[in-house]
Amino acid sequence: METSPNLPEDSRSTVRGILWRPVRSKRETCKQFSFLLTSPPEVIVDSSASSGLENKPIATRYATAVLAGLAGLLLRQILSPWLGASNPYHVAWAAVAFSAWYCGVGPSFVAMLISALGVWYWFLPPYRSFALQDPKNQLPGLIGFLVLAGFIVAVGESARRSKSELQQEAADRVRTEETLHFIADRAQAGLWHWELVTDRLEWSPLCKQLFGIPQNETMSYARFLAAVHPDDREATDLANRIYLEGGGGPDYDQEYRVVWPDGTVRWIHARGSATFENGRPVRMAGIVLDVTGRRQTEEALRVAHDELEQKVAERTQALAASLGTLESEVQLRRKTEQVLRELSARSLRLQDEERRRIARDLHDSTGQTLVAIKLMLDSLSRLVAGISRAPDQVRELEALADQALQEIRVTSHLLHPPLLDEVGFSSAAQWYVDGFAKRSGIKTNLELAATPSLTKDEELVFFRILQEGLTNTLRHSGSPAVDIRLSADSEYAILSIKDYGKGIPDEKLKTFREIGAGVGVGLGGMKQRVRNLGGHLTVNSDGVGTCVTATLPLAKPAQSTGESDQDASPAA
Repeated sequence: METSPNLPEDSRSTVRGILWRPVRSKRETCKQFSFLLTSPPEVIVDSSASSGLENKPIATRYATAVLAGLAGLLLRQILSPWLGASNPYHVAWAAVAFSAWYCGVGPSFVAMLISALGVWYWFLPPYRSFALQDPKNQLPGLIGFLVLAGFIVAVGESARRSKSELQQEAADRVRTEETLHFIADRAQAGLWHWELVTDRLEWSPLCKQLFGIPQNETMSYARFLAAVHPDDREATDLANRIYLEGGGGPDYDQEYRVVWPDGTVRWIHARGSATFENGRPVRMAGIVLDVTGRRQTEEALRVAHDELEQKVAERTQALAASLGTLESEVQLRRKTEQVLRELSARSLRLQDEERRRIARDLHDSTGQTLVAIKLMLDSLSRLVAGISRAPDQVRELEALADQALQEIRVTSHLLHPPLLDEVGFSSAAQWYVDGFAKRSGIKTNLELAATPSLTKDEELVFFRILQEGLTNTLRHSGSPAVDIRLSADSEYAILSIKDYGKGIPDEKLKTFREIGAGVGVGLGGMKQRVRNLGGHLTVNSDGVGTCVTATLPLAKPAQSTGESDQDASPAA
């Protein structure tokens, strides 16, 4: 297809930028060119003002500005007998204004600088010197000259650009029309323009070609309707009238079929907009695209969709047939999960029993061994009292034995505090919290609002949750304080541990709430322990701390006694 050979080079560059941009669909092309048709020329073609001044060499413009500044100083010297010393900047204004109009912004500032320095040197006392005789009066005058001269430069540049833009407006309109035709031809889009008052319809050659109308035929609205498919003719005419009578509204957008003289049927997508004056439409313009290929593709997709629906129905029947198998698998999975929960509960119970045994062994065996070592070291110290440096070595060994003995006692109590079996959860919790505060430096607040009657299992679960919660606070939260509270009502015992640290990330917290994992084994173990006793664990974190709340149902007194005896037997 031929393009306009006289298209200006800058228009061609603008057009290339549009044509080489990927176009996703013909509907998108319609929207782009409708915008081009209804936009003012300066939006489509860059009409930045350019006068003859920009075509002059830079050196020439700067030289002209320098000469203007020097000429202004010379003229001021000539007029000195009449102007005197009271008006040193009068002629400098003229030099700056001349440079601003004819030389551009940069040269104007050069002329302004030359004028300011020249006036300062030659016309401000003391003359022929950059010293100032009266700075309080002379400096404000010099600064005022620079500010006003800058304003003159800005006004001159604005006026020069405005004049240049007005000179280019007519040329830009012609260039825009050529650009539109060039773009339309490259995009296979036909252009149309309809003068509603005179019913004059102008079509581009490509537009006539898309409708199958000879190029030499005169167009009118009646001829347009005659080219439309008979089944679409009435609907198309009605859509046009509704658009014009409704005041325009959104852009005109219609699709219809046309019939060529040889009987070929093509799909056309028309898009445009109307211009209204005093509420009445006076003209309408737009573009048309051949969308037959898209329509054929849509029809193929519809057929494929129907086939897919049929296959989905068949697959649904197959899935219904396998639903029974799936339900049996679900039942098997539920049983497996129940077995896993029982195994987990047994594992935690065995873990607690193992901790109790290790704590007892550390206290009874390792602790006693360390006591014996201390006694032997005491005897050894008396035997080696006369040997040089030996007493010091023995004292160091005694200190290490004391430290090991203390660590063994702490570890034994942390594994299973004797107070938990002897006097219950409240005393064990108070002992553990006090020790935690001393070891960590974290301020702890323990509130036992109500001490419920707990079974051995419940006391152990609460104590393990207290241990794990405080350990997490120390390792992860960075909180300066932690609050622990135990409360109860007639049915439930509630233990809450709240810190004021950095909290748990939302993603990890969401994963924990959904599957009980994702934040380490500590919280997962807490949740499993509580669930084994029929309770529930909640974790809330809002970015300024974390609160872990364990809720356990209170056992009946008879059950509590039986379970306590059963739980106490392994530790005996």
